[in-house]
Amino acid sequence: MHRRSRTFRRLELPRRAWHMATGLGVVAAYGLWVSREAAPWVTLPFVLGLTAVDLLRLYGGPTFRDTRVEDRLMSLVGRRDERRSFSSSFYFAWGVLGAVVLSSRETAMAAVLMLAVGDPLAGAVAILSRTAVRRLGRSHRGAARLSSRLARLLTEPVALGRLDLGKSLAGALVLWGVAWATGWVSGWEAGPAAAVAAAVAVTELVSYRPRRPHLFRLDDNLTVPLAAVLAARLAGY
Repeated sequence: MHRRSRTFRRLELPRRAWHMATGLGVVAAYGLWVSREAAPWVTLPFVLGLTAVDLLRLYGGPTFRDTRVEDRLMSLVGRRDERRSFSSSFYFAWGVLGAVVLSSRETAMAAVLMLAVGDPLAGAVAILSRTAVRRLGRSHRGAARLSSRLARLLTEPVALGRLDLGKSLAGALVLWGVAWATGWVSGWEAGPAAAVAAAVAVTELVSYRPRRPHLFRLDDNLTVPLAAVLAARLAGY
């Protein structure tokens, strides 16, 4: 029971649900009501609002640094280990704005969908698969243990020398699948959609979260939609 609750906490479901709902809301609003010309100006106030929330949290004094207030806030807008840095929602907002400004309506909607749906699913699958593989390695011998070691290559965070990227191949593959499906549903040809999805997956893999707190970082909530937009433009969309 204790292990299950610890895994549940690691999933950070409220934060993932918040990001997914926000991204889907952006796509719905952009597709149904907001014109291409107005979209950046409609998005900008929300981006500045989230930026203001983070600035108040980081520099707003004792009220905003109260542990209980911060815990409730970070459960939605970011991870608890982001208390001394900009939250994932900060990067999410700027990533969405970048996609809206740099691309057509259809491409921006696809990029935001890749981020809003693919990134939370990739993270959840990576955590659940990593937990399952670790339990398999502890519980079995022989062929099962060998299988668990091979599976760890997919589920454990990728390390390049001393650089621990904190991302797994399993998560990147899930994001690739979601990104490819999003491109295909958006009317892209299979080949270009796969190429854009590959760029998105690689970006997810190499986005770097430093072990020590830093104010800025290379966050996938920013890099994924920008990579999707740039790759789509190279593919002719």
